[in-house]
Amino acid sequence: MLRFSRVPSIARARAARLLPLALLATALFSPPAAAGEAFAWLDRMSNAIQDLNYRGTFVYQHNGKLDAMRIMHRGGEDSRQRLFALSGAAREVIRDQEGVTCILSDSKAVMVDRSLPRGPFAALPRDLEQLSRHYRFSLGDSDRMLQRRSQVVVIEPRDDYRYGYRFWLDSEHALPLRSELVTASGAALEQMMFTRLEVVKHIDDADLRPELGGEHFTRYEGPPSAAAQEIPADADSGWEFAWLPPGFELRGHNWHGMPVSGQRVEHWVFGDGLATVSVYIEARDENTPPGLEGLSNMGAVNAMGRALDGYHVIVVGEVPAVTAERLARGVRRSE
Repeated sequence: MLRFSRVPSIARARAARLLPLALLATALFSPPAAAGEAFAWLDRMSNAIQDLNYRGTFVYQHNGKLDAMRIMHRGGEDSRQRLFALSGAAREVIRDQEGVTCILSDSKAVMVDRSLPRGPFAALPRDLEQLSRHYRFSLGDSDRMLQRRSQVVVIEPRDDYRYGYRFWLDSEHALPLRSELVTASGAALEQMMFTRLEVVKHIDDADLRPELGGEHFTRYEGPPSAAAQEIPADADSGWEFAWLPPGFELRGHNWHGMPVSGQRVEHWVFGDGLATVSVYIEARDENTPPGLEGLSNMGAVNAMGRALDGYHVIVVGEVPAVTAERLARGVRRSE
């Protein structure tokens, strides 16, 4: 066993010089007390979103549009949520333990996906120190929303590869009365604000049933989660990624069918604990319809597509365009 006293003096000198740097790095990325308080508020919010029974109306500003929505949510083990549009084309989204069902009147379509993940704050990671390497957590001022006291919580990205958030949390229940998705410079990309919100003891089954029947709509159904062929993390799929944003790690890797086309694709999910991005790769031939080429965006969601050696690569996620583009351009066949 090597003892420190036997390490050559030059190595000890180097270690002595590196120690202050290590301590500085720890100080820079160890969450301060204020970050811990902010994280505690976010943890309360995460639990409230899942566990409470509530209903309300809110406005959602995104991609230059303003939508009015109504939400019904039943928490607990039998969690179920119904979201429907109050403006524009009639649309409903039902989320339960089985997955997500979208009923779209303008497209005359019903889309069912068993594999859509919950939002980033539905299961907040517990490792604040790891998240603090890529985000700054802080408390803003107290504010007043819907005639209620609210606490502002701010999440700032430390680089340009991810977005930040601002939340106005109800002081009593920690539900988000208002939220903003923001760029690294603080510009709001999307905003949500409740105009009415009630926390109730019970949500009736009737309130959670869709009003749009969709009997004559075209139904597109993706495979259930159990049907997806999970691939071991250390498996060699023949693809590699030359670049990932700092802090992004592999969260999932499988083969599954796309909800609309049924085409089998290889799918990777990368994330940093808050932001996630998906990579889809499918084989192409002369009969395959053209896919996305180049960058495309819808509000905060950016996608990048490119052809590569008889395959089509698509990177998509609620991340900045630079992240989607750089990740897509770094996909290559394994040597």
